[in-house]
Amino acid sequence: MPAWAVYFLKAIVALIYLFILTKMIGKRQIRQLTYIEYIVGITLGSVAGESIMEQGEPIWYGIAAMTVFGLFPITMDFLSMKSKTARDFFEGKQTILIENGKILEDNLKKVRLTADDLMEQLRVQQVFRVADVEFAALETSGDLSLMLKSEQQPITPKILGIQVPAATQTHSVITDGAIIDKELAKAGFNRQWLQAQLESAGVSVEEVFFGQADQGKLVLDMYDDKLKAGYQGQQTQSQQQQQSQQQQSIQSAKPSQPGQQNQQAQPSQHPNQSSSSPQDLMQLAYLSLKQYQVDLELAAVTSKNKNDKHSCKQDAQLLQTLMDQLEPRLSR
Repeated sequence: MPAWAVYFLKAIVALIYLFILTKMIGKRQIRQLTYIEYIVGITLGSVAGESIMEQGEPIWYGIAAMTVFGLFPITMDFLSMKSKTARDFFEGKQTILIENGKILEDNLKKVRLTADDLMEQLRVQQVFRVADVEFAALETSGDLSLMLKSEQQPITPKILGIQVPAATQTHSVITDGAIIDKELAKAGFNRQWLQAQLESAGVSVEEVFFGQADQGKLVLDMYDDKLKAGYQGQQTQSQQQQQSQQQQSIQSAKPSQPGQQNQQAQPSQHPNQSSSSPQDLMQLAYLSLKQYQVDLELAAVTSKNKNDKHSCKQDAQLLQTLMDQLEPRLSR
């Protein structure tokens, strides 16, 4: 057999075995690697390359070596699931870097991070003040997890006692011009419904790159970007009521823009919105304005452009004026 044919067969065998081995190792090899996974990944590739190019040695020697390195992370994962001690030994523990707004310098040295590295990780998560952080820890994967202090956390409808419709799952019913019957059935529809929506949009399924069923509507993305086919289909009565309720709440709670007269949020007339009082909506508007003002003040401090600094400072002062006008209404 020619030499090139031997190398070709060795490469095919090694590639197939590596594919099988990586499937056995699992998806953990795809995410950010631990030290052991990183070493195993590099070694498997090196052993496979050496096995292919080595003359006079059968490919089975390389496969035996790859099996040893491949079985090690599998065994490590099995032991980690069975024992916390083994899990801590193989994967390590998280390291607390910030506690109650204070940086723990000793822990920072243990993980070999500088203050600049820590601030970079905080900025990536849109946090610019260490004092705003209640707790931050470096995970074993190398990611930084943090929790903001209560007063710095984003406003949610639950905090204000506002009821909003529950989110529903979307289903990808068309992919690459082909109908996915399984997803269509999960969404509670059939091909007749889908065909009716496509006809109302004036397109055929072959023209659709991606289609998604979302709350009784069909959202289409076309192969030809010049064709615009957006939301299609009719919603159920309950879905229409839920969306109407949500939109009215958002419009009522929308904060005033700088330069416009601040208006009192009007209560919705929908019968299902009795739990959202005008006082709650005004509170939401006030807190939103306060958050915008803090962002503008921060931008005025951090910006290097003088014009941007001046503009942000003026906008922050204008928002403060609007909040001063709104604050007496909150005490009624």
